[in-house]
Amino acid sequence: MENILGIDESGKGDFFGPLVIAGVLADKSGGEKLTRAGVRDSKKIADNKIIELSGWISANFIHSVVSIGPEKYNQLYNQINNLNKLLAWGHVRAESITQVAAASILARAAFLRQMEKLSALYAMVLPKGAGDLVDKAAAIFVRKYGMDALSKVAKVHFKNYKKIAK
Repeated sequence: MENILGIDESGKGDFFGPLVIAGVLADKSGGEKLTRAGVRDSKKIADNKIIELSGWISANFIHSVVSIGPEKYNQLYNQINNLNKLLAWGHVRAESITQVAAASILARAAFLRQMEKLSALYAMVLPKGAGDLVDKAAAIFVRKYGMDALSKVAKVHFKNYKKIAK
């Protein structure tokens, strides 16, 4: 049977938190097993179900998860200056392929866990995304911890950072 390696990422569009890249290897029967378990595009699954599915996927399939925390992300981005090149070892965005959807779930779960850890470490909720709520949280974070600390929890090349840095 032919194996398919699904690769996906989470956190690319989020100001706060890490960039996480995951891969899941499965053959056709494994892909069917993933589908039966409810694996599909992670954007269509609630966060608590993501965490649950990620444990099951990790226990049943060959996989790899790489988490690039905000400080390392910012360092790499400053060197490379291009997010797509940062992802250059690359993956195909094809959540319709079950193995990619499984990788997406693992990446999202790792992202959610890291966001929870960062929120706990700094005693404040660090929201997902890059909208107005994130801008407000970033302003509060800077008031509490200073501008220099923002690079420990956020991707500083985002427009959100430029708004706060004014």
